[in-house]
Amino acid sequence: EEVLWSQGVDIQQHYDQFVSVPGCGDVKVRIERVAHTTHVFIDPVSRVEVSARDIRSRIAAEPSKGRVATSTNKGRTVKEKEVVVYEKEHVVTVEAEGKNEHLPAKENASGKVSEEDASRQRVTALDKEVKSTTVIYCTFMCTRVVLVLKDDVKDQENISEILRVTLDNFIVSLRPKIDLSEKLRALDYRVKERVEVVIFVGDAQVDNQLFVSGKFDFPVILIRQDPESAPKFSPLDPIERAIQISHNNALFTFSVVMEQSPTKMCVHSIHIRQNPITLYAEDAVFYSLMEILSSFLPVSRHKTSKFRTDRERNEEEEESLPVIMRMPNEVLLKSTAMTHPIQMSQLTIEPIALLLSVHASVKLYIALDQSPLNFGRFQRSEILTTSYTLGHSLTMHYLSGALIRAGWVVGSLDLLGNPGGFARTVGSGVRDFVQLPYEGILQGPWAFIAGVTHGSMSLVKHLTAGTVVSLTNLASSLARNMERLSLDEDHIERSEAGRRYQPSGLVNGLVQGLSAFGISLLGAVGGLAHQPMQAMMSEGVTASSVVGGVGKGLVGIVTKPIGGAADLLVHTGQGILQGAGWHREQIPRYQPLVEPHNKEVNAPLKLVWKLVAALPQECRAVLAAVDATHLTAAGSYTPVTVLLTPQVLFILSVEEDAQQHALPLAEVTWRAHPSDPTLIYIDRVQPEPKPQNPDMEPVSGCPERVADYV
Repeated sequence: EEVLWSQGVDIQQHYDQFVSVPGCGDVKVRIERVAHTTHVFIDPVSRVEVSARDIRSRIAAEPSKGRVATSTNKGRTVKEKEVVVYEKEHVVTVEAEGKNEHLPAKENASGKVSEEDASRQRVTALDKEVKSTTVIYCTFMCTRVVLVLKDDVKDQENISEILRVTLDNFIVSLRPKIDLSEKLRALDYRVKERVEVVIFVGDAQVDNQLFVSGKFDFPVILIRQDPESAPKFSPLDPIERAIQISHNNALFTFSVVMEQSPTKMCVHSIHIRQNPITLYAEDAVFYSLMEILSSFLPVSRHKTSKFRTDRERNEEEEESLPVIMRMPNEVLLKSTAMTHPIQMSQLTIEPIALLLSVHASVKLYIALDQSPLNFGRFQRSEILTTSYTLGHSLTMHYLSGALIRAGWVVGSLDLLGNPGGFARTVGSGVRDFVQLPYEGILQGPWAFIAGVTHGSMSLVKHLTAGTVVSLTNLASSLARNMERLSLDEDHIERSEAGRRYQPSGLVNGLVQGLSAFGISLLGAVGGLAHQPMQAMMSEGVTASSVVGGVGKGLVGIVTKPIGGAADLLVHTGQGILQGAGWHREQIPRYQPLVEPHNKEVNAPLKLVWKLVAALPQECRAVLAAVDATHLTAAGSYTPVTVLLTPQVLFILSVEEDAQQHALPLAEVTWRAHPSDPTLIYIDRVQPEPKPQNPDMEPVSGCPERVADYV
């Protein structure tokens, strides 16, 4: 027998669809989605639901039956109750027929529904219909958030700053996102409970706090391209106005919509938007950060990984685990990824535009100056995948965007003279040269003349600045590569330190350039004798060391003068740019702070975990923890920490980080300083000796001997 199929149903559409089923009739298919679950409801068309609002409007229009017409208060109350009950009866009856989900009322012997059961059914249905939804509005705003990464390992005396992240106008907003007009049958005719969490970062800057050491090129790592467009508002402004301004001008916006499912809170959609930024990347900074971050790893794992191979570690782990738990790591990772997939309705990342500057020196010094990178929009719908697959998709999307702009990246190489940057600079001048007169001719002859004048000046300025910048960057790359070919580490460090000092004008730049050129000439001549002597001192008097030293000296006599001449051009060009105001140097928000170790204090939490946790329950509460000075029996003063608990006063040594005294509160007393109200003296109460007769000597022995003596 031939099977007849109905027309297909699109479950991605969230509206009612009418489908004709061959041999069965017409049905209505309703698609509702709650979190990550799609509900499909199939109802006969003849039993379509009628909204309760329409039924109430019909009841209000018709004359009610059985109402009591009276002017007394009691009669008016009865009448209102009867109207409400009459409306409830009609609403429940129609909804019960349409929904077909309420239990039918019990019938008596004659086949009629009893009034008591019908009333109970109506009340139950009404309770199901009336549902409350709790909404929460919450906003957190901070005008400035500063995160600082510090290093307290390299220097045994001071704590130095490494990285500082500054976030301006940081806002976290939580708002309900509810459509009251859409009540879902899957939720018992309630609305979807969605919450939108939005994070705004008005402006951000990442500073390289190690720049002051003179070993790095960029003082700033990340900054906004157009600082003037950053959102500006006062903390006293209404929070809604601050959110509205941040919606349009915030540097970074992260929005996530959470939807409540019957079991948990699920991610519905994610939207990310970022305004144009400028990124300065340097390999020396990256290596320094990786070295410091590696010290955050656990000591045991970090140390043992240097002396044991992966096979030895895997064998040791397998021996320590039961047989049933032995499984390759790859299988465990795949299993975890498959059992916890990433699922959401939509993921959107708006287009990203950035200017990239790179300084890297692996074998050859390579530099990029203001290379533009534009990445297209990334959008995916109905996502159900693993984290690896999603990451691979993101990587391929942005990698393809970078390959498309590979021509501009290669054209921005300083070793080639940065033709891409020169073309962009000249293009800006040509645009002003054409646009300003065109705008002026629409306003009048004088405006046209002013437009021609300003356009010509802009063209000359951009053409000159682009030429000087290209030649300066080309000379800088040539000088650094020549210095690396000289194989003289002292000369490289000396030249790098002088190159990082920015001249204030043309004369200052010319003086610095001539000094660098003279030092390079002297280093080239002196290297003929210095390099062989240094090689013999480090490796001993051997033929290979002498030949190697002489070879370095001969190479340096060629490369060092070339590098010095290039440095002369670099310093002169920087002086021209600085004096004309065409060079904009990025300035860190804060200067790095150096904190001595001897000024550190113990945190109260450390004292609680280390000392108080071992005390009885009644003594664990820390009432106060203050720094103090202890006067020892020898008359010296030592720094201590006084810890006050409900029953005991602890005195801890700061240098040894150990407990010195534990005194009951009954044995201590305090007194104020006569002139300093912030200073308190804590003294130990000496126990009073028992009164004795001065004529009586200490007696020892049995009571009988004492009595005979008396």
